[in-house]
Amino acid sequence: MLDTAMAQFSNRAFPIESRTPLRSSSERIARLGWDIAHLTCRTTDCSLILTQAAEHLACFFGADGCFIALPPQMHLPAGENYWFPTRLADALDPSQQLRLWTLDPLDRLVADSLPLAVEDLYATDAETACHCRSSREIWAQLQARSLLSVATSCQGYVNGIVVLWRNHCRPWAKRDRETLATVSDFVSLAIDRVVQSQTVRHLREQHHIASQKNLLVDRLTQAIGRSTDLQTLTESVVATLTHTRQVRQAMAILLTYTEPQLYATSRQALQTPPKKPPCAKATVVSQWFAEWGEWDGLGRAASPQRSNSPKSFWLSDCGCCREAFVRAPQALAIDDIRSIRTPFKIAFDVDRFPAILVVPLISPHRSSDGERTVLGFLVLQHDRPRCWNVDDLELAQFVSTQLSYAILQSQTLQQVHNLVRDRTAQLQRSLDVQAKLYEQTRHQIDQLRQLNQQKDEFLSTVSHELRTPLTSMTLAIRMLHRGELSPEQQQKYWDILERQCRQETQLVEDLLKLQELENDPPTPHIASIDLPNLLRESIESFEQCWAHKDLSVTVELPSSELSLYSNVENLKRVLEELLTNAGKYAFAGTTVVCRIAHESSRASSPRIAIELANVGSAIEPEDLPYIFDKFRRGSGVTKQAVAGTGLGLALAKSLVQQLQGSIDVTSDPLDDRNGNYTCFRITLPQFFDTVLDFPELESECFPTLEAD
Repeated sequence: MLDTAMAQFSNRAFPIESRTPLRSSSERIARLGWDIAHLTCRTTDCSLILTQAAEHLACFFGADGCFIALPPQMHLPAGENYWFPTRLADALDPSQQLRLWTLDPLDRLVADSLPLAVEDLYATDAETACHCRSSREIWAQLQARSLLSVATSCQGYVNGIVVLWRNHCRPWAKRDRETLATVSDFVSLAIDRVVQSQTVRHLREQHHIASQKNLLVDRLTQAIGRSTDLQTLTESVVATLTHTRQVRQAMAILLTYTEPQLYATSRQALQTPPKKPPCAKATVVSQWFAEWGEWDGLGRAASPQRSNSPKSFWLSDCGCCREAFVRAPQALAIDDIRSIRTPFKIAFDVDRFPAILVVPLISPHRSSDGERTVLGFLVLQHDRPRCWNVDDLELAQFVSTQLSYAILQSQTLQQVHNLVRDRTAQLQRSLDVQAKLYEQTRHQIDQLRQLNQQKDEFLSTVSHELRTPLTSMTLAIRMLHRGELSPEQQQKYWDILERQCRQETQLVEDLLKLQELENDPPTPHIASIDLPNLLRESIESFEQCWAHKDLSVTVELPSSELSLYSNVENLKRVLEELLTNAGKYAFAGTTVVCRIAHESSRASSPRIAIELANVGSAIEPEDLPYIFDKFRRGSGVTKQAVAGTGLGLALAKSLVQQLQGSIDVTSDPLDDRNGNYTCFRITLPQFFDTVLDFPELESECFPTLEAD
């Protein structure tokens, strides 16, 4: 009906084909009415109808500003009751726009009354002037000085007002008042069209919101049953709640009490002034807000985004949370925080989001004194003043209740998870300790097995080395007791007896010497050693002893003069032991190589290196680390019947260490023939440490150093 009437008027007044200039005032008025009617019929976006109508009116009357307002009882679902031209859209904030209808002198307008014309709003003697200080502040912000307004009516009741103003003091002509009265009917029809359109839109949105509410309840119930991640659950809740209730921001805040005794009694503490508020930390665990785009009418916001920087604050630092804590379990609803003068600090962004709804998250379980713990808060905020209705409160209360159950469930599961994790960690540590103990036990068993094997080999070796000479000595003694022996035979047995006695004595002396070196080594006597001559004596004895294997020794000496200050007896014994070892294991007919070289560097004192190398049986890699241990012999040596006690190399190492030197061994296989190239290397300091303590040796030592 409304669309048909407006179309008929527009077609009768000015057909669309008419584009001739309008000169008479009646034609201009009719054209203004036609423009408003055309906007009402043809504009698809109803939110722009009254904005463009205000622009047309301001332009037609030559006014500096214009707005169209609806009475408070006709509050539109979209939350907009005031329309300014686009250039004045941000002239007033939402809280000031709410007061436009009650401004002085607009509060005097009634239905079917003549337009109200005010020449000077600030004239003190004019009856129609503005006498209210708060109203003057708003008019001053609009820079309004003279005013022309009229109430629009539909079916006998006021459905809006049209207000025109100028920035300077100027009387309004009678023609202006009559024209405004004429076009007010078209504005009334446009307002009615907008109200009807917004009502239809509101019904659609309510239907969609109801569907979204049911979907939210279903999703929340399913999420609580499935989700163990509290962060994911709260994000899903606040995001869906933001879209369902058409708010710009929603947050989930959890409290962490630092004083557990105040869990259930903190609200009484708050209500008693002498006591301070509970010491609790509030943490924003989830935050969701929609950008400043318009809602699309289906409950969805343009490009919703989640905040990436959750913050925390003390409960006592936020007046809203503190008040909600006191009111719990009741919600705290504030239509416009800017209209409330409060001395308390607020942790939320109230400049961008003045409408606040804070719903406490209450534990469903009561404490021993019947109180329930406040777990946190569910906060909804909007970017303009909003009257929180029953649907908002009921849905927020329902969601907070379900979220409280989810929080308790998540905390319980987290406690169980932590307990299981701690028990698992303890069990793992116990298993690790048992594994280490098992490994140590196994290693000790291996060591005991090796020691037992060494003991058996030692007993076998010592038994052989002791019994063999004793047996020979016993046999020689028995033969000597027989009287029929010739002098030659007697001499033979005396030689056997003497040789075996010397071998037995040598074994005992080696044991005693090794024990002495390990426990209380004596200070060696240091003297200058003629190393080539010492080698010559040892080599001659070696070649005589091992002549049956056709072994020979080659000596490689350095070109420079060779001088060494050390203990002669110890070094000679070391060379004898190494040569004896080479004789035992070298292949018959091979040559033992003896090399002597100087070693010097700026970082250390001059040293002498002596190498004894032979080609013979291999030293197994697993035997190399233990070759210098007491009574330790190579693998299979005992079975091969190689003579020896296992003391020679151990004694050689102890003697070398006493001489402040070192000894090591390598055994590498040969590529061109069978056998291994075994090399013992001795490194000795050229000058023993105690040499420099004797001044008489200083002149002899330093020339040698310069020569090297």
